[in-house]
Amino acid sequence: MPSLDLFTLSCVTIVNLLMTSAAMYFVSRVNRQTTGIVDCAAGGFVLASAFILSAVRAMYPSSALNIIANLLLLGGTIVLLEGIREFRGMKRIRPTVTLGGLALFAALYALWLFEFNSIRNRTILASFAVSFLMYACAWAMGSDTDHRDRSVHWATASVYALQATVLLLRGILAFRVIPESSIFSGRTIDLLNVITVNFSCMGSAFGLALATNLKLTRESEKLAQFDALTNLPNRRYFEERLEQAERRAITAGGNLAVIYCDLDGFKQFNDTLGHEAGDEVLRVVAGRLRQTMQENMCLARVGGDEFLVLVEKPGRPEETLSLVRAMRTAVGQEMEVAGTKLTPKISCGMALYPEDVSSAADMVRLADSAMYAMKQQARSADPENPLGWRSAAPRLAAD
Repeated sequence: MPSLDLFTLSCVTIVNLLMTSAAMYFVSRVNRQTTGIVDCAAGGFVLASAFILSAVRAMYPSSALNIIANLLLLGGTIVLLEGIREFRGMKRIRPTVTLGGLALFAALYALWLFEFNSIRNRTILASFAVSFLMYACAWAMGSDTDHRDRSVHWATASVYALQATVLLLRGILAFRVIPESSIFSGRTIDLLNVITVNFSCMGSAFGLALATNLKLTRESEKLAQFDALTNLPNRRYFEERLEQAERRAITAGGNLAVIYCDLDGFKQFNDTLGHEAGDEVLRVVAGRLRQTMQENMCLARVGGDEFLVLVEKPGRPEETLSLVRAMRTAVGQEMEVAGTKLTPKISCGMALYPEDVSSAADMVRLADSAMYAMKQQARSADPENPLGWRSAAPRLAAD
């Protein structure tokens, strides 16, 4: 009894959607800092309501229930897509685009329901529309993923892609009149569609739960290795990167450069205008330094107003000095903080491997010493103006 089988499967699908949506909602409540999952849960509840109306329509045929159920089907998929996009950190779809798409779908569906009564066109429209959105869900879930997390993200994306493919096949087959005895009949495809919906909703809930756990793990790792104020790597990250760079340099016979930078007169500014103003200065300076970085460089904040730069394969010392000049020029642009105009300046010292030192750890100490020597020269030359630019000894990053 195919009709009973389809109705039974629809009832099972409703229960499955409700349970998996409730599970996703629970995940969103437990991990409140993870965005998007609650929208995915809401999309599941809307899809469940669409299947409920479809089951009611099977027992009590109604044109109104027909169009409402299909609008809920489309709307629930849109909400699911929005949730996945928010979870992945993507921009939301413009409300005008969403509302316009729903209005166009409703108008065409109503035309082929009330005016021409074409079930073929309605099937094509609904199948293609939801298939497109499910492919969009697959793309949003699987694109631009950290290589460590691809197994989870791509597996979840494949679940959406499977559902989209079945719907696409349903729409394509609606173009042709196929006997009910055929394996590609409309009823057979509807059964396959309901089965894949069950598989997809379970796979989606399970995959999103795993992806949420991975996201929280990556955020914890970032907190451990990145500075919360400037979003730059911290000392721990820098030291690990330096060790890796040293091993590569030893193996390949390359060279390294480390630049130690410190803001001049920052403590005085921080004490005078307050820590909030000081934090803003650090954020601006970090942003300006970041703009001067290239692919072979690593910039880190390693102290209150101290920054370290690692350069792999820096070339000649003159090229590293040119980088330092670019950094100082970028930082030295005027800014306004807390109603006060200031021109931040940095003292820099640098060390080269293997020219100056025999180990990468010694590079940091030598660059630090060179930076403080430069700062002392500035203070000795003009104690009243510690923010001024001063020349320094060799290996100090002077103009």
